[in-house]
Amino acid sequence: MQKEGNGMKKLCQVLSLGLLVLLVGCQSNNEQTAGENESKNVSIVQVYDGGTVQNQGSYVLVDGTLEIDKSLMNLANPNTDPSEVNDEEYQKQAEEIIKSDFPDEKIDTDNLFAQYKRTVKNAKAVMTKEKVELVGDNFKTEFERLPDNENRLKDHFGVEYSLNNE
Repeated sequence: MQKEGNGMKKLCQVLSLGLLVLLVGCQSNNEQTAGENESKNVSIVQVYDGGTVQNQGSYVLVDGTLEIDKSLMNLANPNTDPSEVNDEEYQKQAEEIIKSDFPDEKIDTDNLFAQYKRTVKNAKAVMTKEKVELVGDNFKTEFERLPDNENRLKDHFGVEYSLNNE
């Protein structure tokens, strides 16, 4: 009688373990992490250049389509013809900004300080308390939330943006 009781106990343990494995295996791979929020409609608009050559920038996400628009300007003298810019630091910074959001853009140093636009399909915003990520087809960028204002963001260049989560 004792052996039969132990056998039933082991059978229940095995079945419980099997059920647990089955439930874990059936969990969705797309579950969001706790505190994470996704959106398909967000606008992120530049409010401060952070001392960079980027004088305007926006990321507008509507129904999964992300429009990126940036304008770069030579900080040395706004009235200077861009073809006359010889300041290597500004040129290097402009090239880095362009490469980060426009990797397929052919960089022309004679026309470096210009307006750049890009459309990204299948995009979404993934937001946590600390950061906002924009992710789409062949695109990913991240913004840090500023501690004193959750709707104020900063990119890795130091450019600050205002977040509107529609």
